[in-house]
Amino acid sequence: YELLFKAIRSARARYATHTTAAAAAAAVPERVIRPADVPGTLLNVALLNCGSENATLRISAYRMLISVVATFSLDVGHELAFASDLCLPPNPLQFIFRICTRLSQSAPDMTLELLSEALLAFTKSPQNTKPWILHYAQPWLQTLGQFTHDTVAHPDALSRTQDIIRSLVRLHLKEPTMYMHFKEHVWSLIARVEELTDVVLDMLVTVAMEYGALTVETELIADMLATVAGKNPRYNKIVPRLRKLVAQTCTLSVSHISAHQLWPEIAVYMRLLLTISFSNSTLAEEYLPDIAFITCMLLKAGPGMIQATLHGIVMHVVHSLALTQCNGAIIDQTFSSSITGANSFAGNPVRQLGAEENANADAGSSQLLSPYAQLAQLLAELIQARTRLNFGLRAKSTSAVTFIASSYTRGGAASTLNPEALM
Repeated sequence: YELLFKAIRSARARYATHTTAAAAAAAVPERVIRPADVPGTLLNVALLNCGSENATLRISAYRMLISVVATFSLDVGHELAFASDLCLPPNPLQFIFRICTRLSQSAPDMTLELLSEALLAFTKSPQNTKPWILHYAQPWLQTLGQFTHDTVAHPDALSRTQDIIRSLVRLHLKEPTMYMHFKEHVWSLIARVEELTDVVLDMLVTVAMEYGALTVETELIADMLATVAGKNPRYNKIVPRLRKLVAQTCTLSVSHISAHQLWPEIAVYMRLLLTISFSNSTLAEEYLPDIAFITCMLLKAGPGMIQATLHGIVMHVVHSLALTQCNGAIIDQTFSSSITGANSFAGNPVRQLGAEENANADAGSSQLLSPYAQLAQLLAELIQARTRLNFGLRAKSTSAVTFIASSYTRGGAASTLNPEALM
């Protein structure tokens, strides 16, 4: 390892002597390479160039791959053998995938460095090479779950794993033309790695916070979350995360919850939750009390788009519960019209009361209360037979939605709502 490490540093130094300082800094940025990272770095160079359009370069990369495997005693089975006059095809996808699958299982310690180098190469490669990089990175992504905690052998494992996930999110945002490649070769695989759930959620929210709730980038991040949540219900834990975040707002008194310092993060969580709550019966059944609490506390908070987001979340939950109760049968016309009709809950979405509405709030209380009371009754009927939750959901849902209706007619600030009213 030490000899290879010194050879790489020597080559970099020789290169720098033939270029100006500025050009060298731009072309070959200085990166800290530890001796333990050398195998992963060299392996990535070989794998990357095995997909080159140049036939001579492909053969050289194949021979380099043989040398790396032999030098570091890596186990690839009987896949590699040195021979003259070989002709490596332009896209040896299955061959390289078998090699990477075997190496990721026999030498997982190279995962962090190989993925880091692969993502760095992704940013500098031509467009036709980028799908190739995602292809050979797939087996290593499945191994990434072993590095969610720092260990003696990998003291910075968690931070490097977070950096890799964050880089994947940002690359996805910067490469809209590769939408399906990322969805199929990255997020669908990561969703199966249970150990990465918390890391992926953290990084998705972190990157979304950089752009804000109502941005195109956050909507794309919500789509990434929908992809992983569709394959792994553990990502539904975004609901209790949002509930705890909303509960934390009680530590600081503000005139309205949208003025709280946690509001930008709450808004981001709401946009993400809107996407994954559609037709998600697992989320609706398991986290209905949390949804009721969130709805009560965030009623009429923020701009119109955020209010519409909250309304959409509630409607998604109602829709999911209705479909579950009907066991796949088509919902009858009575139920459908009560949800979507002109006088229904959906026909009176949550909105900020204007001055003229406040003046007539008392007069219209009964009209506003009716859709919510109707929704409460529907919810109670849908979950009447469900007993696996911790408390009486029928009474809980009825009181929660009725409480929303009464608060709506009063025009009070959401930050003044009392969580005890849910009990």
